[in-house]
Amino acid sequence: MNVSVVIPLYNREKTIENAVRSVLNQTKQPMEIILVDDNSADKSVEIVRKMRRQNSKIRLLCLKKNSGAQVARNCGIKAAKGDWILFLDSDDELLDHTLEVQQEAVEKNPGYDVYYGDYLRNDHGRKYYVNCRMKGRDGDYFHNILFASKVLFPGVLVKKAALEDIGLLDPNVPSYQEWDTHIRLSLQHKYFYTHKPMFIYNIHDGETISKDFNRDIRGFKYIVRSNSSLFLKESGIESILFYYNGLYQRYNNDYRQYYFLFIKNLIQITSTNDMIERFYLRLFKYLWKDKRNN
Repeated sequence: MNVSVVIPLYNREKTIENAVRSVLNQTKQPMEIILVDDNSADKSVEIVRKMRRQNSKIRLLCLKKNSGAQVARNCGIKAAKGDWILFLDSDDELLDHTLEVQQEAVEKNPGYDVYYGDYLRNDHGRKYYVNCRMKGRDGDYFHNILFASKVLFPGVLVKKAALEDIGLLDPNVPSYQEWDTHIRLSLQHKYFYTHKPMFIYNIHDGETISKDFNRDIRGFKYIVRSNSSLFLKESGIESILFYYNGLYQRYNNDYRQYYFLFIKNLIQITSTNDMIERFYLRLFKYLWKDKRNN
């Protein structure tokens, strides 16, 4: 089983060595480790080059201009020699057993294209176990991912051919990149879950995309509009409202503005007056139920 580990890199001089060493310390070694630098301005590339001189498994690709994590991941996927891709972010770490556990899952449960598990959340030294199992049986997770995906990029093992089937990752998604990717993957490909942690998700004080409210809004609207027919057919108005409520809770702003954005977005993605009227009725019922419960 040939696995290529793909790590997008941008200004992570403080964390990239730990990320790479977590791959080198695997009980089951990958075929290669591909790091794609997104035009870093710090010493990230210098650190990787030093590590590369000590281990031939490490490959370094450098983009000429800053293009975003999705472009970097796509570059790594295209360059990969392995039949399987395992993703890792440059500020996170694999657990020592990740590749061994994933390979065992593939051998004992063939026929799936995406293998994922749980993770440990490291909040400044305090670690919490995060269960990522989605409702339903292994295989068809599409409906559940459409409503609320728990699957992140790190630690996920994906067939390279499956990523090629969906045209690789969408480089235009402003945020919620993992959600967008898994919506498109799960529409065509089967998922298998293993109840074991695969990586450590490190919380740090640096800037992260999740802290950017405007980018969150743009990313959410981009995904909903790109998949509007799927949302309305498979999970309806409730799934869209679910994510707007999530944005409200994250940023603790005026509750009403999210309903305004939600209604505006709903009008934009629906094509007929009949559909708008029907979903307004469902919205009213949903909001009335929500109001009575509060």
